[in-house]
Amino acid sequence: FECEHVITREEITEFCRAVGNQSELYAHKIGSSSTGPGTPPGGPDAAGARMKAPMDFAIVAGWRAVTKALFPAQVDGDLLNLVHLSNGYRMLGGAKPFEQGDRVRTRARITGVEIGASGKTVTVKGVLSRAY
Repeated sequence: FECEHVITREEITEFCRAVGNQSELYAHKIGSSSTGPGTPPGGPDAAGARMKAPMDFAIVAGWRAVTKALFPAQVDGDLLNLVHLSNGYRMLGGAKPFEQGDRVRTRARITGVEIGASGKTVTVKGVLSRAY
């Protein structure tokens, strides 16, 4: 399952707000000198810098591919009964953090399905990369 997503400044800001990430590296202060007049929404700041995305932002960029992988016919899943267990992230050697404006390609696949007393556990692995 494969999807593409373009990262925006607004998404990074909203994600950081939602998860409580207050690091200045990802913060956009309204009215600060970091954006000049006429800067387009989601565009670089007045100095041309693009906002970096925290590593866990990968869940936003990869969400569509991951959910597509969770619900193929052979898994027989039901979104209303889905229970999230965990997610983790790691950066592959030589990779740089995603930034606003990056077009990200996600490839997701099922790596395991276990049937247990409490239901089905589906493990999905996604790999995100810049789409050039």
